[in-house]
Parts: sequence; structure tokens; C-alpha cells
Amino acid sequence: MPLYVVKPDSFTIEKTRRRSSVVSLLTDCEPDEIPDNLRSACDRVEPARLSILQDNRLPDGADGAFLWLPGERLLEGAAVGLRSAGNSAGDRFFAAIHLPCMDDIDLIGLQPRLWKKGLRSDKTLCGFRISATPQPPPAMEDILSQNRETWARLYSSLLDEQKVAGAGLERLSQLWRDSSAIPRPYASLLIRNLIVLLIRHKRHEEAERMLKLGMGNFPLYAELPYLAALLCVAKERYEEVPEYVGQATQIHDPTYVGSGGESSYRSLWLLGWVFEIAGKQELATKCYLAGVQARPAYPPSVYGILRQRLPYETVQQLRYQGLGALALREPQYLEPVFEYFLLHRLTEPARYLLESSKLTGSAREKLLKSLDKATAARRSPPRASNTKPGVRLVGPFFVHSSLARINREIAGALMSESGLDSALEPFGPGEVPGNTLPHFGAISKGLRKWLGRIDVTIRHHWPPNFQRPECGKLAVILPWEFGSIPQRWADECNECVDELWVPSEFCKQVFARGGVNEHKIQVVPNGIDPGTFAPDGPAWRPAGCRGFVFLFVGGAIPRKGIDILWNAYRRAFNSADGVTLVIKEIGSSTFYRHASVLGQITNEAADWRAPHCLVLTEEMDDARLAALYRGADAVVLPYRGEGFGMPLAEGLACGRPVVTTGLGPAREFCPPEASFFISAREVELPHDTLGYGPMTGPFTWFEPDLDELAGTMRWVFEHREDVLRSATSAVESVRTLLNWRRVTGVLLERVRHLAGD
Repeated sequence: MPLYVVKPDSFTIEKTRRRSSVVSLLTDCEPDEIPDNLRSACDRVEPARLSILQDNRLPDGADGAFLWLPGERLLEGAAVGLRSAGNSAGDRFFAAIHLPCMDDIDLIGLQPRLWKKGLRSDKTLCGFRISATPQPPPAMEDILSQNRETWARLYSSLLDEQKVAGAGLERLSQLWRDSSAIPRPYASLLIRNLIVLLIRHKRHEEAERMLKLGMGNFPLYAELPYLAALLCVAKERYEEVPEYVGQATQIHDPTYVGSGGESSYRSLWLLGWVFEIAGKQELATKCYLAGVQARPAYPPSVYGILRQRLPYETVQQLRYQGLGALALREPQYLEPVFEYFLLHRLTEPARYLLESSKLTGSAREKLLKSLDKATAARRSPPRASNTKPGVRLVGPFFVHSSLARINREIAGALMSESGLDSALEPFGPGEVPGNTLPHFGAISKGLRKWLGRIDVTIRHHWPPNFQRPECGKLAVILPWEFGSIPQRWADECNECVDELWVPSEFCKQVFARGGVNEHKIQVVPNGIDPGTFAPDGPAWRPAGCRGFVFLFVGGAIPRKGIDILWNAYRRAFNSADGVTLVIKEIGSSTFYRHASVLGQITNEAADWRAPHCLVLTEEMDDARLAALYRGADAVVLPYRGEGFGMPLAEGLACGRPVVTTGLGPAREFCPPEASFFISAREVELPHDTLGYGPMTGPFTWFEPDLDELAGTMRWVFEHREDVLRSATSAVESVRTLLNWRRVTGVLLERVRHLAGD
């Protein structure tokens, strides 16, 4: 049958061939060991003849031949590309051959694998990769030892490394010293393998020198900046990784042989890994997705995604972005993706995978049982007396926020309670490394667990969700800072919520006044960790602080009263006073970014006449924050609206006096001997600034007295010793009242009540 090559722009015939080439597949493999792509690209199968690597002689009657060895695996390559090469003029085609080295990167050699009649030149099979066995047939080693071509010497060096660690490195180093006579494609691959082995053997300084040399000689070789990023990870210089990944992804020259995907999904996987180490879950997932969508998928990217415990909605999106199709296209991922869907309550997508797959027998039965169990959990039947109640907590955990800190304490209590079967579900992506936070082990276990039944769902996140769960009772934890609530909240609480847990009597009164059934409202205060927030321990003052330090912790937003504080501070002090206002800002670049007035304050603080002020924006763990409290002389929080006031509790627990608003929740837990309550009046905001629609009453907050705040701060500054002595005497009352063990005990009692125990 003749073949015609047609120009796509003019539809004119460019080339004509009398017939299609006959290509033989030379292999000793069993039929099921031969990739479908190879079988469909070749016309006939013949026994392997390794001597073709030496003499380049084709079988009789064949126009071309492809060599495939036992134990090999096709990493990349389509039948159409191989067939196209098989129909080309007489050439010898080299394929990239991968040998194992480190978990995330292979050694790579080149071998001739496709021969065409009338050999004229050597070419590389672009987009074609083979994973070879590190123990080749003895005949292969004999051929390599006799063959003096560059490809054979390079590959022989890589095999030496498989036998004895370090042996290949010595041979590659010798080849590099003789590289002036080596063709450029081999020279670039040689330095690439040399750098990989230097990284493997932790000879990082030498690897860095070779990388600099290689990137100078081969500036279009995307593999080299990718290796530079890998070296940065090995040396824990994570901040340099994005720059090198950016270089790798901007280069694409197919004449160089790299790892495959080094300018796309592989580099993005490495960047995702760095984001994962930093706890940036959303960014890590986006980077890993490129490898999931590659064909074939890149395994480290796939398992990088499957390590992420994500919100339900995010995994639903990932299903459509390639995760579901991957499970059906590449069967090795079917079971882990199926289990991942079940973990995230995607029972119907999991069912679709099972019904669409070719899985049979015991493997299918195993997944079907898991699916039935997960489906049953969503309609929990009446619980037997000997069955533990199933409890699910939904909210953020690995984030720097007071809400997430509370969730971590609740999660720790739930997971350690032997009478409950508890699991956790994230709301929003993680933003910080979980292993730096309290209760990491318990939270990690809870996030990877799915329940056989659900009797109680607890939700604590923003915005709140009052929707009725699939089964069981619903408790919503909800602080609120204003004088009325949205009308729809009242309606939804009365209709769908079994209990509303609020952190203060102030909140309870607001919700009850708004029409929420008072019997549903339970006060469960926030707590402090007395082991961390205590008077004893390291004290820290930021560099540059003057003699007396006022500390503000919270969002730099009007609701927290930061503008009132700044105006009062400027009224009470000037640049000559030995005083510093430290603002530990939270959320100005994230959840408070639209309301933050931090920019205005920093501009005004730059005036030479203004009293001294320092702004801290870095994230802090609890230990560092406690040290900051202990380093201060007083904590100031003149809030307009608060549902509780965690900085007040934490500052008091560290033995520091507080200056705060006299209305709202503060008086419920702030002892008078350690607290200075500023007079305030309740005022109506001009409009509902939150956009929640009709409210149940006037939309109000508090307006602290500016002059009184300024005068109180001046008095505290001038009487520091007396003030600190009074605060120290009140420490234990706060540490006892708000101890997390006591608080979570109250919460667990509410859980048992809802579960019917």
C-alpha cells in the first residue's frame, strides 16, 4: 500500500512511498510483557538478537527493527511516534534508557533501539523512554565492554554504579575529563549524570560547581536548572527552588536528553514538594496536578496529590481535572484514587470508578465492601448500645488563626476520648506545616480517617454552615462580635441546628435576642494551654523596643479597635517617651486584607514626632507568641466587637495586665485586679457592612472612650510595678477558668448529650 506525505497548507503531495515499511520487534519477552504501543507499531515479532547493538544488521526481509529486552518498562512513547520513525529514511534511532538512582531521579543513558535499512545517521527518539533492569543479560555486558562508541561507554559507567556505589562516579569523572572528543548531546548527558551521582553521594559542593559549569556550557538544557532546584532541596535552601524551577519551565530544547517533563510537570512536582514542606497545601496541589494530567502520569505527582487531605469541594474539582480519568486510564491508580474519593465523602464518583473499571474477583469485592461501608455511614441507622458514637469535626486546622488554634485543641480532645469514634474534615487548605503545631499526630490521624457512622457533626469555620448534615445531630461553633445577627442565621439555626456553641454569655444574649431558641444555645468558652501561656518561660522583645512595651495582638482592622488604640497612643505619648507599641498583626494579607488599616498606621508612625511603634507581620507559633506576651508590660485590646478575646486570655495567663473595652465579653473572664476596663457605648453602624441581608435588630458595636483609653495607658506606663504585681496575683484564676482541659471537658459533655449517651 503506497504512502503519501501531504503538505497541510496547500494539500500538495510532498513525498510518496511505494509501501509501508516492515518493522520487526526483536524480543524474547512473553506477549503480555510487550507494551501495546510497541506491538501495534511493529509488523512482526522475532527472537531478540543483541548483536544488533554491535553490527547494526537487520533481520532478513525487514526494513527496520526495534529491540525490546526482558524486564524493561515503557515510561513514555506512543505507537504513532515509533511508527513514524519506522517509516522514515535509513537511520539509527537512540532511546533514553533509565536506570534507578534516587527516589525522585534516575540515571539516564542512550541506546540504539530502532534501526532502518541503509543507515545514514544517528537520531534520538524524542518522547520515547524505557526503564531498564539494573542487571542486564550477560551478553549485553559483553557487547558493551567491546563497543567503544560513546553511548556504550556512558551506559557501561551507569551499570557500574548499579553494582558498586561510587564506581560509576569514577568512570563518569574520567569520561568528563576526556569530554572534548565527545559529541555535544553525549557531553550534556554525561554532566547531567555526573551531577546526579554527586547529589546522591552528598558531594554537594562539587555538584554545585558542576551545575555552574554545565549551565554555562548548555544554557538551553532544562534538566540542569531542574537539578539545581533538586540540589537546593537536598541542602534545605528551599527559598531558591522557585527561581530554578522557573528557569527549567521556560526552556524547551528537545535535542537534549533529560528526565522527561523537566520543563513542565517534573519541575512543578519539585516546586509542589517544596510548597508541601512549607505547608502551602493549595499551591502544592496545583503544582502536583500537572503530573497527574501528564500521559503517562508522573507517579510522585499522583501520590503528592493523594497525600493531601483537602476540602470536599476541592477533591470534587480534582475529579474533573483529571484524577478520575487517571484511575480508569492507568489501572495501578484505581484503588488509591477510589480510597481517596471515599475519604473525602465522594461516594458516587467512587461508585462510578468501580462500575467503569475492568476490576474483577476479590480485588473488586474489597473495594465494593469499602464503598458499602462509606455509603452506610451517610445514613447511620439507630446505634447499638455497644457502638461508639461517630463524631466529625469540620474546620481549618493547619492555619495560623485563633479559629484553627481552637480547632486543634478540640481535635486533640476528640481523638483522645476513648468513648468516641472521631474523625476530622478540613475546611479550606492548610497554610502552615502541621508538624510545627500542637496535636499534630492526633490531627493527622483524624484527617486520614473516615467513619463507619456519623452521629454528631461539629462545624467550626468561617463563614458558618448551618445546612443539615446527611445524618446525625449538628452542632455549630460560632463566635459573633456585633449586637444583632442576620435574620437568615436565626431561621437556619432554629430549623437545622441542634446546638449552637458560643464562646461567651455576651454572644448567647445576642443570638437569643435575635430569635434563636435559647435552649439550643450553649456557652463553651475558648481556652488557653497553661503549659505554653504561663508567666514562667522565655521572654522576647523585638529589637529596638524601648523601656515600656504595650502589645496589641490581632487583625489591624477597625473592629479590633486598632485605629482607636493608635490615636490614644499618640495622644498619651510622644517620640521622647521611653515606650513602644508593638502591633503583632494577624491576617492583614489574608482574611483581614480588605479591612486592614495597617498601611495608614505605618505611614503615620514614620513621622518623627510620633511615639515609637513596631509592627510584626511574621507568623508565630504558640511558644513564640507566649514569649512575646511575657516580653510586654501590658496587653491592649480596645475592641469595638469581640466574641471572646483570645489575646486577653493569653496575655493574662502569661501574667500581663490588660487594657480593654468594658462592654462585651471581656468582663466574663478578665479579673478586675489585672484589668483596666475602658468605658464604651453601644453605637449603630451606618449600614450592614458584612452584606448578610436583613438583621434581627440594630447592627451595633462598641465605641471605647478615646480620652479614657489614652489616660489609662499613661497611668499604666507610670505605675508599671504596681500594675504588674496585681496582674501576677490574678494569673491562676485565668489559668484555671480557661484551662483547655476544663473547656474541652465541657465540650465533650455536649457531644455525649447530642449523641444520646
